[in-house]
Amino acid sequence: MIALYGYDGFLYSIGFLAGWMLELSGFLPNQAQSETSLLGIRVMFTFIPAAFAVLSAVAVWCYTIREADVARVERELAERHAGE
Repeated sequence: MIALYGYDGFLYSIGFLAGWMLELSGFLPNQAQSETSLLGIRVMFTFIPAAFAVLSAVAVWCYTIREADVARVERELAERHAGE
């Protein structure tokens, strides 16, 4: 249940950041949008997710796991399971 509270807080912060970015770009609800606000929306839906995708790819690429690591983890899990 505690994990749900953390996730909920994360979603609130994402919503806050999205609103803040819209405000910075000059977004006005229920009105025709200026070129600046349309650019801000485009950036929010393209470049920012792309940057996170690149960061994720770098994190996955830097995460190395070798056969020895897999064997060690499997051995430790088997030992724990045998001890139950």
